[in-house]
Amino acid sequence: MISNMDENIGRILDEVEALRLAEDTLIFFTSDNGPEMDVGSPGPYRGHKRLVTEGGIRIPAIASWKGKIAPSSTTDAFLLTTDLFPTFVAAAKAQMPSNIRIDGFSFLPALLDRSKSIQKKGDERIVLWYTHSLGYPKFTAARAFGYKVLWADYEG
Repeated sequence: MISNMDENIGRILDEVEALRLAEDTLIFFTSDNGPEMDVGSPGPYRGHKRLVTEGGIRIPAIASWKGKIAPSSTTDAFLLTTDLFPTFVAAAKAQMPSNIRIDGFSFLPALLDRSKSIQKKGDERIVLWYTHSLGYPKFTAARAFGYKVLWADYEG
């Protein structure tokens, strides 16, 4: 599967380059959250899929935009998938209609310039996760203002 993804993503990148669209194209790749138990590693994080610990909810992402995003740059900004659409709108230099409400916000500044922090803006929102998979206790987590709390209901 990894070889197949590598080959086909490479074909897309080569075609974008061949069409001379690389400087006008934000390419964003992301994956699913957390590995299944006993089938993969969450790296330095604790937990796995269906848990609300970092190993179960974090997702990897890679962004590329020739001439705009510095190669090998990283950000530790707190981002959600709901931030993708507003980011793509901002990258296209488009405007959202005023009558449409979006939960996410653009993290384009963090992609374009590592010195720009969007962490504060991301920390102003409250985010909740919960799980109730069979065979597990109910877990809930909340994150706000740079802190995360996790609690379990072992009787539910």
